[in-house]
Amino acid sequence: TLFRSTGLDLVQEMIRVAKGYPLRHKQADIPINGWAVECRVYAEDPYKSFGLPSIGRLSQYKEPVHIQGVRVDSGIQEGSDISIYYDPMISKLVTHGCNRAEALLRMEEALDSYVIRGVTHNVSLLREVITNPLFIEGNITTKFLSDVYPEGFKGHSLTEREKKELLAVAVSLYVAADRKS
Repeated sequence: TLFRSTGLDLVQEMIRVAKGYPLRHKQADIPINGWAVECRVYAEDPYKSFGLPSIGRLSQYKEPVHIQGVRVDSGIQEGSDISIYYDPMISKLVTHGCNRAEALLRMEEALDSYVIRGVTHNVSLLREVITNPLFIEGNITTKFLSDVYPEGFKGHSLTEREKKELLAVAVSLYVAADRKS
């Protein structure tokens, strides 16, 4: 979800209106202060029909709250169980930036820094979506997933250069460890 930041609690305002109270603000009175991006992190397997639920215990869980402009709304912690009896949402991960590009870059960093072990989750899919050129351009519809991944989500494929770089790093680590022993 992408939205501009207003500094208002829009959910609270919607609840007030639903209860019959008048709007307290006019559109002209609401300042825009940057952009925000929200990703819903789920204990779901994105490689199976874009998200069959995954159950288990969170053996390791670290939220990326050390990054400026990141908020994580969750009700779980390391050791929590994800069961079949409840919604498998892990968190709502929100990033804020002075513009859309900055908010997306923060989201990319936040997703890369999120540590979730013990259950399969959709972070890899979320990261692929927010770095997709069509998404970055805002050229998306509700058919984005089926259009971009017609055969289902397969994850990131390394380029030949990335494969060589990864191999070089692995060899370097192996040689360094071998020299120490």
